[in-house]
Amino acid sequence: METSSRWVTRFYCLTFAAALAACSTQATVDQRLTAGDIEAIRELNLAYPAAWVANDSEAVMATLADDAVLIPALGTAPVKGAAAIREFFWPADASPSTVPVFTMNPEEIDGTRDIAYVWGTMSLSFAVEEEGATRRYSTAGNYLMVMRRDDNDQWKIARYIWNHPPWEPS
Repeated sequence: METSSRWVTRFYCLTFAAALAACSTQATVDQRLTAGDIEAIRELNLAYPAAWVANDSEAVMATLADDAVLIPALGTAPVKGAAAIREFFWPADASPSTVPVFTMNPEEIDGTRDIAYVWGTMSLSFAVEEEGATRRYSTAGNYLMVMRRDDNDQWKIARYIWNHPPWEPS
């Protein structure tokens, strides 16, 4: 009798575990990115560098969540929040600069309906006016963006990390 009882207990435990796993799998499947999500994320991934090339700081900021965190290359400290990001990218005492080339090539997009990531390679060049001369720099590297849906159901960049070697004159 005891053997039969153990077998029944094991059977119910295994059945419960299988049912729980099935429910868990279904929830995961339902939370996967849709084709529309992937397209919206791809568009955001294109909009960010395009805003830089257009020299449009408002468009750059519009791609970012209000509480975005940047983790820049070369050991620079993280930059947290919209005000700090504006100061980091466009300091009041900075020389005029432009970004004539900025490309981001996504290698992978994945996530859930509320949070996703994209990583890939990037190349960037910029020109800065210093002491009456234009200096040009370029670099290439990798990036990882974590994006999330905002209250208006729009994807925004919540976390952005990039790496590249030191800037080289071009």
